[in-house]
Amino acid sequence: METIRIGTCVPGQATEKLLPHFVRAGFECVALNFHMEFPEKDLPTYWEKVRPLLEGSPVKVSSIGFYCNALENEGQRKTLEHFIDNAHLFGTDVVTTFAGALEGQPVETAIPRYKEVFGELARRAEAKGLQVNRNKCHVIDLDKPFRFCKAKFQILPSGRIITHGCRDGMKRARRKMRYFRKQVDAGEKTVEQVAEWLKGPIAYYEQFNDHGRVLKLRRLYYALFIKGRKTEEVKPCIGS
Repeated sequence: METIRIGTCVPGQATEKLLPHFVRAGFECVALNFHMEFPEKDLPTYWEKVRPLLEGSPVKVSSIGFYCNALENEGQRKTLEHFIDNAHLFGTDVVTTFAGALEGQPVETAIPRYKEVFGELARRAEAKGLQVNRNKCHVIDLDKPFRFCKAKFQILPSGRIITHGCRDGMKRARRKMRYFRKQVDAGEKTVEQVAEWLKGPIAYYEQFNDHGRVLKLRRLYYALFIKGRKTEEVKPCIGS
């Protein structure tokens, strides 16, 4: 069975400062990322800085990334090509980046340029043995509800954006609360501890203004842990 490595992102400019700490912390893999500029001479030179920091540890480089706007900036596109050509030095077949945009213009205007630039980049990546994740490359119809980073977004004609958090998080939260109820009944956990934990899921959905799911979590918490308790018991305040 394939296992999932526990990893973290490392800002490229701070590699020598941060990477040793992440290795000691026990991370199993790292993603090395640069944003808009690549200050190193080239990737082979950068790899010579990274390699000794990983020697003697099981840590792997899961990906290298250059987040840029390849649609408008020719120099950044060339750097992205350099990343594709040299990913093998790091033992990875994953190169990450931004889709890019034509500044000040709607998405539809940028599609022909996107197809031109990323079509060539995809062919280059495949020729170098990299896997192209085509699920991340499709163009989203903004007139319909769409999902991004597991959250659901809907843009209304007025321009207002309605967001909903990850629905899978609700399933996990419900399962955990029912399990916590068993622990509370067995004296292994207190209601106050459950209330403290619940602040996390509630804060997640509140950032999306997803009040419907916040209300459902509060109601389930009330039904499992508050309803029917003795009146003299303290009822923890959640989400505050």
